[in-house]
Amino acid sequence: MKLKRTIIAVSATLFGSAALAAGGSCVIANTAAWTSTNNPAGHLDVTAGAAMGTSGCGLEVTTAAQPGGQSTKHFVQDSSPDNETRYRAAYCLNLNGINLNSSGANRRIKNNNVQCSTGASPADGQVCANSDIVQFKIENDATDGLRFDMFVRDLNIGGANKNRNFIPLPSTPVHVQYDLDLAAGTFKLWLDATAESDTPALDLSGLDMSNWTAVDRVRLGSQDRSGNVPAGQTFFIDEFESRRSTFISNPGCDS
Repeated sequence: MKLKRTIIAVSATLFGSAALAAGGSCVIANTAAWTSTNNPAGHLDVTAGAAMGTSGCGLEVTTAAQPGGQSTKHFVQDSSPDNETRYRAAYCLNLNGINLNSSGANRRIKNNNVQCSTGASPADGQVCANSDIVQFKIENDATDGLRFDMFVRDLNIGGANKNRNFIPLPSTPVHVQYDLDLAAGTFKLWLDATAESDTPALDLSGLDMSNWTAVDRVRLGSQDRSGNVPAGQTFFIDEFESRRSTFISNPGCDS
């Protein structure tokens, strides 16, 4: 599994890269590319079987009920974004045919969230009304089958300010890519795109994200208070890459 860290320069965006498992050693202890790993019950592992694209190791996530708070969540975290107003990321996702409940509360798996973590009105001027700016959950819908239940924050939507959307997903490997522009109020999501011009699976504009002014961390894994998720199944994440704005090449997740 690979992670491209974002390095901000005055006139350019530079990118560094680091392999998740250096030297081809597929072990969960070898996650140096990530800022931190939260794995309290051992539901994360780094395995060769989870690898996709060109990598030799990927992140294997085992499903389990985790109804508590932070102490039950399983994720890797990248804290390299530096108060970014535009954030782009992509990764390979293989749901591996997981069988999730199609009804009942707390049956979804939050697998990816883009966050503003510093709280409301800190000294540097960053505003963050809630931590999750973008959130992706995996669910099984009785009609659509496996899909993303995801939202982008939007003050135009009352209540929790969630512009919520449902995106069907295959059970086979797929390349997920999204582009969040807080200043412009836009969000795009592509599945298996090979060029910027490919038609997005979701294209939102006119979003009011003025209460969420910057991205400073991203998490991948299983992070929800899921009390109704069948235990012992696995899905895979690999080839994570992030940058400020330009298109991220599709590594061929099914290769």
